[in-house]
Amino acid sequence: MKINLEKNKIQFSDHCIPALASGKYTIKVSHKVNSPGIKIPDANKTIQVGARRFNIEPSEINSVFPPRNSNGQFSRSLPHIVLNNPAIPWERSLNGKSRNIPWLALLLLKESEIIETSTITVKELLDDKVPSDILPELQNLSEDDGKTSCCCIKIAGELFNAIIPSIDELSFLSHCRHVGGNMDDSCMHFSVVVGNRFVVENDERLGAAGNYTAHLVSLEGCEAYLDGWNGTGKIIRLISLANWSFTCMTDGRDSFRNLAEGIVASADPGENTLKLPCELIDSFDSEAEESVIIKQYLSKGYTALRYHTMNDENTVALYRGPLIPENYLKTEKKEPFFSAADAIIYDEKAGIFDLSLSAAWQAGRMTALANQELSTKRIDIYYKINSMVDLIGRYNLHKTEDGAVLEQLVSKNYTIKRMIELLGKGNIVDTITKAASSNLVEESTVVSEQEISGQRTDLDRMSILLAMEKVREMLKGQLQKEIKDISDYVCKIRLLNDIPFYYIVPDSRMLPQESIRFFHIDKSWMEALLDGVTTIGVHAKREISCKALLLEFINEVIKPDTTGFLLRSAMVAGWPGLKIKASIKTGEEIKLARIDRLSEDVLLCLFDGVPDEVELCEPEEQFHFGTDKDGYITLRCLKDNTGEAIKPMQIFGSNESSVNKYIRDKKYEVLNIISVKEHGNDLLSDLSRIVKNNEMMSTSDFALQMITTPAKFAFTKK
Repeated sequence: MKINLEKNKIQFSDHCIPALASGKYTIKVSHKVNSPGIKIPDANKTIQVGARRFNIEPSEINSVFPPRNSNGQFSRSLPHIVLNNPAIPWERSLNGKSRNIPWLALLLLKESEIIETSTITVKELLDDKVPSDILPELQNLSEDDGKTSCCCIKIAGELFNAIIPSIDELSFLSHCRHVGGNMDDSCMHFSVVVGNRFVVENDERLGAAGNYTAHLVSLEGCEAYLDGWNGTGKIIRLISLANWSFTCMTDGRDSFRNLAEGIVASADPGENTLKLPCELIDSFDSEAEESVIIKQYLSKGYTALRYHTMNDENTVALYRGPLIPENYLKTEKKEPFFSAADAIIYDEKAGIFDLSLSAAWQAGRMTALANQELSTKRIDIYYKINSMVDLIGRYNLHKTEDGAVLEQLVSKNYTIKRMIELLGKGNIVDTITKAASSNLVEESTVVSEQEISGQRTDLDRMSILLAMEKVREMLKGQLQKEIKDISDYVCKIRLLNDIPFYYIVPDSRMLPQESIRFFHIDKSWMEALLDGVTTIGVHAKREISCKALLLEFINEVIKPDTTGFLLRSAMVAGWPGLKIKASIKTGEEIKLARIDRLSEDVLLCLFDGVPDEVELCEPEEQFHFGTDKDGYITLRCLKDNTGEAIKPMQIFGSNESSVNKYIRDKKYEVLNIISVKEHGNDLLSDLSRIVKNNEMMSTSDFALQMITTPAKFAFTKK
């Protein structure tokens, strides 16, 4: 099967019928020879084309809906099973029926409707000791077939007659699905078997629903019972090839759609950024200058925390984490902090301390101390910077064309090679003395007096050299590996990995239950964090200069605009496969830098950029068949194979609604695809009339119309 599809594109086809159905075949070869008297005897060969008959291996099942052992709002859904082999539903054929009719059906049964479930041999299944039991009339069974174990279910004949699809309907309940991969030739192929009975929630007219089991049953040998049969007082035995259970919740308060709609409805632009509730901020209505200033702080994402000063005083201080409501300008920081105290900001007008940068610096230092390997690498890079700056000054390498000489000087074997060279020149002391006074000093002296303006200390010389762009480029070239090692960790920590949650959200009132809060990453907070990360190994002023240079190098990896959101909702725990999509106005997607569950009900998402729209999408496994909560399906255009939605059509309504004409039996909520005797209207004919202008719809066409895509909810920037 050769079908090329773009990534994330899906195509439906009617069926995938194998060249040969299961069974015995005889191959006969005969020869006709024109020479008289010569005859070649015919040759016969019998072959057996095997196929699944009594079981389907779990590895052959790709997915099911509703999910196995799940508890959710699945009302008005049609269950389905996706099989990895696209040919399975057509590997066998029903006796006397067309090859395009599958031999499988998916039956949805309430817990109370199953009389018995047992694992028995095929021989035991076909034991007719019970007169009331109807058995499948299986043919061509071998001795080994009789010994094969299978799952047998027993249900009432009346129930079977009420819910089983007709022969004509069966072909519309199985189809093939083709999903595009990353490459043209990586298209994946599946077969899908859909049930014809709706899942319903508890309802007075329908009785308790609750617990369901879906059974993929074999219809082989049951041909006589598919199109009308008086099963009163009878029990039918069926082979269940696969089954799974789930529970339909009694209401939709915790459904994905309802939870998302609740979050969207409450997402007032003034309330959906990470800050204290507006009513709390507005409580500072005093006209006093201090109150006005405090209110401004709170509006920018600050909160008040208890603070014990170094003078042993208890007071209140302001704190804001790395997530801020708006993209404020960063605080000017001219040089690295030497301690957390250096990062404390005091607002004289309000008479209050701002501990944000101090806490960020301390958080960076703690995470760095916890990473022994990183600490060693930082100390090593500071040593190398010191050494190379000394070499650059000693040999005036800042005047050379490139860093080739520096590379030679810092190579592992340079010192040894130079000593061997000197040893070969006679008296080692004289040789070294002469070399020091002539070769080295004459070729390159220490930075000139004019260049350092009379200043002679090592620190002064280092400061002058590090201020030169060419010197910084030379160092950067020689320290690429070391800078990359540090930068890899910086890339991790800039996404708030290893940062305790109370640093990120200091007040739980900023993130209430069933809410979404958008934010920007505070550049000042991140700079202070990285300042703390790089402070290990800094003991003298020369190391401070090295640290400043390292920060200059690694700050290049910090994205200029990192944004994101925090979601606190039951959606996080209930739908772990939640999909997030962010885009700008042009439709171009923004890279998702991090998505992580911080707790059972809290989800963190970070983007490398500022999106104009963020979309929450139900997981792909929620791609299923059925109607929405109001009983509507979305009719889709079949022209040019686009599948574009065109208009809704209601097929399922309240008890008194006329749209229930498409329901075969109100008691069982079975979809009437093709009119069965006196039961309702023909859904297939009406869909063909509306969508295909009276041209009969194919199996894949019908599947496309019955699709219920995963719910999507978008937050748009105003």
